[in-house]
Amino acid sequence: MIANKMVRENINRKETGNVSLKKAKAMGAMALFGEKYGDSVRVIEFGNSIELCGGTHVESTASIGMIKIISEGAIASGIRRIEAVTSTRADEYINEKLNSAGEVASLLKTPGNIVDGVGKLITENNALRKALEKYQQAVALCTLKDLETKATIINDIRFISGLIESDSADNLRTIAFEVRKSSVNTVLVIGASVAGKANIVVMVSDSLVKGKKLSAIEIIREISPEINGSGGGQPFLATAGGKNPDGILNAIKKAEAYLKKSENGSKQDF
Repeated sequence: MIANKMVRENINRKETGNVSLKKAKAMGAMALFGEKYGDSVRVIEFGNSIELCGGTHVESTASIGMIKIISEGAIASGIRRIEAVTSTRADEYINEKLNSAGEVASLLKTPGNIVDGVGKLITENNALRKALEKYQQAVALCTLKDLETKATIINDIRFISGLIESDSADNLRTIAFEVRKSSVNTVLVIGASVAGKANIVVMVSDSLVKGKKLSAIEIIREISPEINGSGGGQPFLATAGGKNPDGILNAIKKAEAYLKKSENGSKQDF
């Protein structure tokens, strides 16, 4: 706004040549961009703006037409860089933005107020996201019930495992936390292919972590190579991601073998 105000004031250029550098600085002239100057310099004035310059300048500010700032950011400590377009390019820039805004308004079917349309869209999107999360949690709990019916007993440990269908790795964690808070002496190993990548979650009941020194971290380290990945976490919950979804079932089988070859729930070499 300040720059365009000066443009509209139609301030004429005042040029003073062959001025000593010392006198130019006394006039208040600024040396811009770290340029080097000789003993004799040229001083350009537009109102209160005074600078040393060896380049070209318009005759008056009005000939610029318009200034439109398009970006601003820091380039060094205490120094900011502003980029702008002027004249016909400024007109083109504004028209491009207006056309884009018009297209958005048309898509939103809110020609009167784009902001209201976008706000409504965000509200609806948040509501749908929450509904989807609740649905996914419900599906996860139904999946858990199915997995529990197929659980096996290994060395007095209930082993729950399976490959599930899910479009979110968070669903695996939801299942794992549900098992953790409602089960004892249980090891859970589940996996899913999400966006073409393998995801595995291992949960070990607190009673097994404390009593038999079983660790979800140790199990995930043993089985994650099957999915060409790696993982980590805490003794009661660990996760892994990998590039080979086809290896999830092998990883689950390896976890089962790990438990079978563990004496009293403690790790043995195999």
